[in-house]
Amino acid sequence: MGVQEKRQSKRMSQYLKVQFYFGSNTEPIQVFTEDISTGGIRIQSPFPIDERYQFPMHIFLNQDPLSSIKVIARVAWQRKNEDSPNWEMGIEFVQMQDADRDLVGKFVKSA
Repeated sequence: MGVQEKRQSKRMSQYLKVQFYFGSNTEPIQVFTEDISTGGIRIQSPFPIDERYQFPMHIFLNQDPLSSIKVIARVAWQRKNEDSPNWEMGIEFVQMQDADRDLVGKFVKSA
C-alpha cells in the first residue's frame, strides 16, 4: 500500500461498524468492514443493493459512540464474494456534513 493509499484508507484490527436501512419500518442492517476513506467505504453485505438507490448509512468509527458519522450513500460497485455468502461492494458517500468529513479525515490520517 502506497503512502497516498495509506492516507486514504484506515486498516484496523477491530472492524468498523456500519448500519443502513431500507424503508422506515425496517430493522438496521449491520455489516462490518475494515476500510474507509473520506469519500467512501468498502463493505460486505448479505445481499446486493440496487445501484440506483441512495440511502442513509450510520458509521461507527470506533468503540466511542460519539465517533460516528451519518451519510447518504450509494453503491459504486459490487460483486459476489466467492468465499462467503456475502456481497462485497464499494459504497460512495453522496452527502456528508463538513464536521463528519473532518472526523473521517482525522480518522484516516491516524492510520
